Parts: sequence; C-alpha cells; structure tokens
Amino acid sequence: MTTKRTGVVVCGGQSRRMGADKSTLVYHELQQRYHVYHLLRLCCDHVVLSCRSNQAQSVAAEYECIEDDESLGLYGPAAGVLTVHRCYPDHDLLLVGCDYPLIETADLQMLISASRGIRSAAFVNDDQMPEPLLSLLLKKDLDLLDHSIRSLGGSIRRFLQQQPIAEVIHPYPERLMSVDDPETYQRIVRQLGRQS
Repeated sequence: MTTKRTGVVVCGGQSRRMGADKSTLVYHELQQRYHVYHLLRLCCDHVVLSCRSNQAQSVAAEYECIEDDESLGLYGPAAGVLTVHRCYPDHDLLLVGCDYPLIETADLQMLISASRGIRSAAFVNDDQMPEPLLSLLLKKDLDLLDHSIRSLGGSIRRFLQQQPIAEVIHPYPERLMSVDDPETYQRIVRQLGRQS
C-alpha cells in the first residue's frame, strides 16, 4: 500500500529581516501561504499550513492549519514539522517554506521522482547543503527525526546531512531563491510582474 503524502506549507519563522510575516506576502495574487497550499494540492493527498499560534488566528477558514505544539519544547521549522508528523504519523511530508516564491509544482515533482518512495529527498543549494524546507521526508525518517532532533540542536538540515537522502540539483537554481528582506521581495515582485 502506498504511503499517503501530506504537503506542509511551513509558515513559521520570525521574519525579522523582512519586517513582516513572509507567509502573508503576495507574489502571485494570493498570500504566499495560500499560493503554496494550492501548489501542494496538485501533488499531495492532503495539505496543511504549519503555523505559530499568532499566525493561525489570521488563516482563512477553508485552509487546514496546524499550530506548533509548544509542549515539544522546540522552535522554528522543527516544531512545525514534528507537530504535523504527530498529527499524521503514517504520512510522508512534502515541505515547502513560504519564502520560496519561484517554486512551481514541477519542482515538487522533481523531489517526488527523486525519492521514488525509497529515500527522503531534498534540493541542495550552491553550497551543496540540503534545503530542509524544500524537501520530501519519508515516514521512516520522520520517526528518526522525532527521536533525534534535540541531539541535533533542533536542526532539520543537520539531520538530513546524516541521512542517505536523494540530493536533487535543480537545473534552474534561481528557482530555489529564498526571499528574506524587503529589497529582494520588491525585486522578485517586479520580476514576476514583467513575466506575467
């Protein structure tokens, strides 16, 4: 039986450099958290928004939102990912951070194809480091992550570096750009406006 796949829009993060909640920025007509949600619906059995409690209050009713479980004693993406894993313990999780505005469904299909349901998969950046918020984590690795995350300082990236994952090199690495400051945000908005 094929394991179900849940898409996770990772909305957490403090957005200090941006000065605004990155998940609510608009690049493609919808807030980025909703745009990514719809991308994930095309390649997942189920999709959720992973949010901090103060973000969850503003999520529209038609989107399933899972608040970080503070009892885990974790912060950042690890808190969100493990909270979702505990809600859907038998699912693989396809993770997409809300600060990757150039990602398309075809990119997510690359991760799925590279994984083949055998190994977790992640895009690697220019430094050959796995991008944890552009990854597909299989159930078996999520179980391991749940048991070892504290010894890794709460870092999903460190965990991925220790696993035999499928590393995916994107043919167009600019699509993996993370937008973390207002200047880059304005530049990408202008770029997307010219393309439309």
